[in-house]
Amino acid sequence: MSGAVGSSRTKPAQSRWDRFLAERAPWTDKRGRFGTLRATVFALLLLPGAWLAYRWGAGLLGARPLNAMIHGTGYWAVWILLASLMVSPAKALLGMPNLVVVRRQIGNAAAAYAGIHLTLYAADQNWRPVAIVIEIATRFYLTIGFAGLLGLAVYGGAYYAEIMRGGFAAVPRGHVEAATMAGLSRVQTLRRILLPEMALLILPAGVNMAVVLMKETAVLSIITVPELTMVITGIGSSTFAFTEAAFLLAVTYWVLTEATGAAGRAMERRIATVRLA
Repeated sequence: MSGAVGSSRTKPAQSRWDRFLAERAPWTDKRGRFGTLRATVFALLLLPGAWLAYRWGAGLLGARPLNAMIHGTGYWAVWILLASLMVSPAKALLGMPNLVVVRRQIGNAAAAYAGIHLTLYAADQNWRPVAIVIEIATRFYLTIGFAGLLGLAVYGGAYYAEIMRGGFAAVPRGHVEAATMAGLSRVQTLRRILLPEMALLILPAGVNMAVVLMKETAVLSIITVPELTMVITGIGSSTFAFTEAAFLLAVTYWVLTEATGAAGRAMERRIATVRLA
């Protein structure tokens, strides 16, 4: 009798544990069902780490394998972070709403690679926090790069804040009142009414500001930040091909500007189903 009672008590616990694992697995959805897209993305996200680990184990990373691993994990953390930021635009451009289910997965992978990068860097510094802080502070290019990025962030943030404020103010008051009368909370009104309509209204100004910031990065070359203008100018100086370098720089900025504008127009067409009364 006691054995039967004990087995009946352990079965629900095991089922709850199995259900917890099924729901939290990176290849399943919230209902615990296997997802081909999730599984494919998860496998692709594991490939860089597996390749780096294989090269490290096989002794193919040169004389300083730990340093190569630090650089490799850092590079992949940046690339995967950029991929996570491209999920929402790709969803709008390609008309594939299912892409949004892997956005958090890609973001978690970027955080994992960044964590491994920082852990390996701390191990390379013999786990001395003071030495790590001094090393970062004394890296001249890292300091000026952060200062330039901070300056652009403050400059662009002021304009984007005003753009978003104008977008919120342009949403008809009647829409918010209708949401309140329908019983939506403030958070639900913000998510389902204000943010979608505001995004449609500020899209042209937001894309225009993105183009402006893209071109304003050339200012960072004054403080020797190795961005596009400084790199291509340096190529022209080393090869004495100043005209060709200037032409290449102009064409590159033109392509980036046109690509950003085309992406903005495509996003505007995709979300043009929203109409204000």
